[in-house]
Amino acid sequence: MNRLIAFIPLVALGGCIVEERRPVYVERRPVYVEQRSAVVVDGPVIDGPGVVVMETEPAPVERVYVYDEGYPPGTYIYGGFYYYGGYRYEHDVFVTRFVEVNIREHRYVNVEENRRLGADFETRHREQYERTGGRVDPNYVAKLRAGQEQHAKAYQYGQEQKQKAARYEADQKAKASRYEGDQAAKAGRYEADQKAAAGRYEGEQKAKAGRYEGEQKAKAGEYEQQHGNTPGIQPARVSPQQNSNQLKAQQEKERLEAAQEKKNQNQKKPQEHQ
Repeated sequence: MNRLIAFIPLVALGGCIVEERRPVYVERRPVYVEQRSAVVVDGPVIDGPGVVVMETEPAPVERVYVYDEGYPPGTYIYGGFYYYGGYRYEHDVFVTRFVEVNIREHRYVNVEENRRLGADFETRHREQYERTGGRVDPNYVAKLRAGQEQHAKAYQYGQEQKQKAARYEADQKAKASRYEGDQAAKAGRYEADQKAAAGRYEGEQKAKAGRYEGEQKAKAGEYEQQHGNTPGIQPARVSPQQNSNQLKAQQEKERLEAAQEKKNQNQKKPQEHQ
């Protein structure tokens, strides 16, 4: 809770003006997420007793601006009254019928936002006081309305940009998630294809080895049939590989003998002609 000192002029005996200092307590409450709906002042924010149209305004140095939750930017205290939007309000009336309603409905509860916007109001108030000397500008309400509408549009634009940014971020996350899923699926399919190819290759190699082994066994069987019945010769037990080598050697020997015989026959033919 903050305590502000307000100067309240009182008329004492003898016509002297005495300034009495009374503490004005402005309570700070926890900040809620604000759902701002701009209040454009084109008349008093509350009706009834305790509301007066301003004709003159106090000097800016005598004002105490309030930025607490529930207080719209530009609100200030002077002489125990609240001033806002060209009207003066009694303290209790303004708090109970306007400020507390704003807090319940989450209007003007962002203190930092109130302070930022309030700085603009203070600047305009000082400039206006320098021009008018405190006399209320008859166009004040219209100008205030235009300024608040501009702030409302700026706030709405900011909210839309935040929503767009949030949607863009969500879209990017969704795209990244889909891309990651696609890559994982591709990696899974590639691994399955590689395993299938390895399986096929292994099967083909086993099939080739089986065929080769069968061929070698068949050749060994043929060789055993050809040479196994020779009298006095006991066929030796050899491996399929040895049978294959022996068969090749026998075939090579037969080929060389046939070539030598053909060569001898060719050599005899010229002698016979002589």
